[in-house]
Formats: sequence, structure tokens, C-alpha cells
Amino acid sequence: MDILLPNRTAVVTGAGRGIGQGIALVLAREGADVAIGDINIANAEATAKQIRALGRKAIAIKSDVGTRDGADMLIAQSLKTFGKIDILVNNAGVVGAQGWQERPVPNDDDWQAVLRVNLMSRIYCSEAVMPHMKKRKSGRIINIASIGGIIGGALIPHYTASKAADINYTQSLAAIMAPYNVTVNAILPGLTFTEMLKGIYQQRTLQNRERSEMTPEEILKASEMRTPMGRAQTPEDLGNAVAFLCSDYAKNITALSLDVDGGMRTH
Repeated sequence: MDILLPNRTAVVTGAGRGIGQGIALVLAREGADVAIGDINIANAEATAKQIRALGRKAIAIKSDVGTRDGADMLIAQSLKTFGKIDILVNNAGVVGAQGWQERPVPNDDDWQAVLRVNLMSRIYCSEAVMPHMKKRKSGRIINIASIGGIIGGALIPHYTASKAADINYTQSLAAIMAPYNVTVNAILPGLTFTEMLKGIYQQRTLQNRERSEMTPEEILKASEMRTPMGRAQTPEDLGNAVAFLCSDYAKNITALSLDVDGGMRTH
């Protein structure tokens, strides 16, 4: 089988673990060299090591993309190393400020944290790479949102609101970049095995007395039963969707919000 992304260069934010790591590894498997941006450099280095083991080039860059300076530095260093950026995956995300798992209701710090990382990082990184992609008249930008950005929810309203903003920004940016042959799409994960998910379940036990006696594994199993496909997504599932949207097969797909949720949202 031919690889989807030969000779491409990608930047993936928040790729030190979880969904971002899964996306970075799939992009490498499909032929891309990858710049790994993460606030935790040890995690970023671990992902880069796995990519090199696949025979691709990789660099690990410590960056806080929730700041414009951090985003500018990540893009500039990636361009300096690879000479071009074909793909930007805006994945970095949080559910709140430090200690959010212990708060049944989000406070002001939680709201500010999710907007800074989940929304502003997309804006900062996209604006940093846009001049390069416009000049080359080529590129792919993928924003990792969530099905929660469409359906909302009582448990983590600050998080779902930030993801709704991601979806809207994706559509606006797609219109801005279409004249330059740059596509912009969003991936909407459903239930996905990550450390973040464990934290969400920990918080849910504070909000729901019925869940307080359940283990995280029992809560996860109950959630999977509400998914028509009967299982959670893996980071690789999400990476496969990203790879397709970044490939030549998707050259005329833009402003799309693609559910990767096993049918959970429609169920």
C-alpha cells in the first residue's frame, strides 16, 4: 500500500502523549517528518524517538502554544529545521487549570485556561504558519475539537464551549485560506482513551453520587455501551482521520468537522 504523505513535513502541538502522540505517529507512518511541540519536553522527546524508529525525521520542541511567542517559536524552529511546513495539527488541549479534577464546578482559572490553550493556541499557531502556506499556495491545517463542541454538556461546559469555538474558527479560517489552496478542517473525537479522560471521570465522581462508587474502568465501560460501535476511539483512529484529510485524496475537502466517535453523537 502506498503511503499517504510522502515527503511532507508536519507540526503537531501537544504531541507528547495521548491524541497528539497518536496523530504524530500515524503521520510519520504515512511518510511525514514531524516537529513535536509540547510543554513537557521529556514527553516530546519520547514521541520523537518513536518517530525516528519509524525511519522519519523528528524534532522535539518545548513550547507553550497558548502564548503567541510560544507558537511563533514553534513554527519558526520547525521551518528552520525542515525548510517547509505542509501540515499543522492544532491538538494541544486542557480541561482546566491545575487541580481541575478536584473541582465539581469550573472556576475562572479553568475557563481562562481552556480558552487560552484550546482556542488561542489554534489562532496563534495558524497565524504563525499562514504566511508560509500562503506563499507556497499549499498546506493543510487540522484543528482537534470534540463532539462536545456540538452537543455541549453539563459536566465540563467550559471545555465544550472552547471546542465549539474551535469548530467555528475552523470554518472561518477555511474561508480565509481557500484562495491559497490551503484546506482547514476539524476532527471531533468522541470517547478516547487518554490521561485527560481519566481526569474527566475523576471529576465526574464529584458531580454524580451514583458514579462515586464506580471505578474508572466501570465508568468507561458504561460509556462504551452508549457508543454504537461498542468501543472507545484510540489515538491512532484519530491519526488515521488526520492523515486522510492531509492527503491528496482530500484536496477539495475544507471547512469540514469530522466526527470520529463510533456513532456516539448521533446515538
